[in-house]
Amino acid sequence: MFSTVRLETDKKQFVVFPFANDIAKKSFREKVLENIRISEGEVKLQSRLPFLLPDERIQITQERPDWKKAIRMAAAPLLDNGFINQNYVERAIDMVETDKRFIMIADGVIIAHAGVDDGVYSMGMSFLKLPEKLSFNGYMDADIIVVLATPDKTRHLPALYQLFDLLEDEGNISAMRRAKDAHEIARLLRKYI
Repeated sequence: MFSTVRLETDKKQFVVFPFANDIAKKSFREKVLENIRISEGEVKLQSRLPFLLPDERIQITQERPDWKKAIRMAAAPLLDNGFINQNYVERAIDMVETDKRFIMIADGVIIAHAGVDDGVYSMGMSFLKLPEKLSFNGYMDADIIVVLATPDKTRHLPALYQLFDLLEDEGNISAMRRAKDAHEIARLLRKYI
């Protein structure tokens, strides 16, 4: 769980500052990676990135929506296929609007999510690439949105770690931005099978 304040919870949490500088962001990302490292031998196949984010849940649009609609668009494949309900999507939006959660995991890449009790039925991810960065509630700019749905606190961590690893390489982010179709992005993910 990512929050701007320490919460009373038994869930693993990382406290972030909404307006962190680049050094603080890098330090935070390293702290998260260190805390969620899982050895390759322990990773179950269905928890790997390519299985949680298949081609059919990767979208590329030329539309320039507002940030709320962008999150709804990004979540649509999960909603349409019964991974989450509408409450989950609205709660993910509320986390940006009201809680001002810093959910940027790389330059221009955010991971929108809500809690495990906010209407998630099964584990999955979806992806939306926008034609240009847009402002998310005035404090984050992004053109790539990943929506994460997980019904528990730990099963998604291998895929999340793999996503962080992929995004550590600026060349991969550039390749995502240049991609013309979902298959080009999916090819980047397949190295984690």
